[in-house]
Amino acid sequence: MSDTVETRIISHHVGARGFGVPFTCPPKFDDDIVHVLYEADAECAAEMSANNDNDNRFVLPYCIGGENRKGTFKVTTNPFGSSLYPPNEYYKDFYGEVYPGDDVYDAIFGEWCHTEKEVDVEIHSLDSLFEEGKIPITSPPDFLSLDTQGSEGDIIRGAEQTMLNGVLGFATEIEFHSIYKGQTLFDEILRRANELGFHFAGFLHISDEITPYRAPVGLRGRSFLAFGDALFLRRPETLKDIAQNDLHHYVMAEKLAFISIVFGFVEYGVGVFDFAGTILPEGAMPEDVKAREYHKFLRHFRHLSRRMDQLYLNTKLDSGTSEPLEFKSDAFAGSRIVNWLRRTKSVIAQEYEIFRRPISDFIDISPRFTMSEIYTHPKRFIMRVMARTFRFLDRWIDPISLKSPFHRHATLVEQLLDKYQFYWLQNLMRMRRLRTVRTVLNKPHAYTVTPGLDDD
Repeated sequence: MSDTVETRIISHHVGARGFGVPFTCPPKFDDDIVHVLYEADAECAAEMSANNDNDNRFVLPYCIGGENRKGTFKVTTNPFGSSLYPPNEYYKDFYGEVYPGDDVYDAIFGEWCHTEKEVDVEIHSLDSLFEEGKIPITSPPDFLSLDTQGSEGDIIRGAEQTMLNGVLGFATEIEFHSIYKGQTLFDEILRRANELGFHFAGFLHISDEITPYRAPVGLRGRSFLAFGDALFLRRPETLKDIAQNDLHHYVMAEKLAFISIVFGFVEYGVGVFDFAGTILPEGAMPEDVKAREYHKFLRHFRHLSRRMDQLYLNTKLDSGTSEPLEFKSDAFAGSRIVNWLRRTKSVIAQEYEIFRRPISDFIDISPRFTMSEIYTHPKRFIMRVMARTFRFLDRWIDPISLKSPFHRHATLVEQLLDKYQFYWLQNLMRMRRLRTVRTVLNKPHAYTVTPGLDDD
């Protein structure tokens, strides 16, 4: 039965200059994901194909739009601003601050989006490419992302059947101002996504760096909300309408759960994975599904989350009084050495919270360090060693279990994210958890806790 179901996650990205894609996963999932990239600039597409060293990545030299027709592709001074739509002259004097790498400059839109040359192109809709068999992967995309400088609304219109047939999530560049003349703005894309059965999940990136009046540094405040990237996730109840059988239904739900977690929407992902469990029992799972790394990750994630103590905030501000949470007795309460270690750890933790942006790359959430860092980044090496030393000491000086959300460092789930190299997500979940538990720790009336499950 699994022979008819594509268990790999198929990701399509339109506007792929430079190989940049929004749907990126740690290396452990490389064999599970196929990327199909579209680039309208034929010269750029040919160069990308020549430099493509990934067997799970395909570069297609197609200009994607709303329907099959001839068009003119406008290559701009900044090639990343190239578009089927002409720049809007009204915005030629608007500017925004741009930070490429370690540099910074003011990007004037009239200069940035100036058309350097025009190229005649054949425009294709995604629906027609699938109908004509011009896509190397016949299965519809599980994830679709668009970065085409104004034509995103047209592409969605020309991919309606493709999206209804299986797209589980899509990310698109959106604009709140018509930087390109005649383009579709965010409100229309939001309306169409709702009609196609998607939740608006949130902005992956948002920029307010646009204003018609340029002031010197020191006289700059807020600017206009201009553009960004929005993520939409399919409603799980709509999957039954496109499922070919129970296995297909299950695999789509599992892929949706994984895509949600990759983008940080953990609660939604866990809920969808629980929903997947109601479709197909574990005993009926084919071996090729079990072999997928994202399947193993999701099952391990759910297992550890159930082992953890379940802390819920009460749904009312004051729900009466209850007994404080009791932890196992602290056998080291009278130890001077242990208390000194705890005080030192607390100081480091406070410094970490105050200065978390500068050191968030190398404390608690870092990749494994190498010995060469002793010479190249001595401060970072020392902080890594200190952080991991205190994490080790926590196992015998901290009476709070790793199953508890009250633990000061990585919980079981956060350690799993570290293992799979989801470092930014581990940091996000830890910060949100600690912010909450610090608030409720001395307010036992504000929460309830039930013990997690024992190990199987």
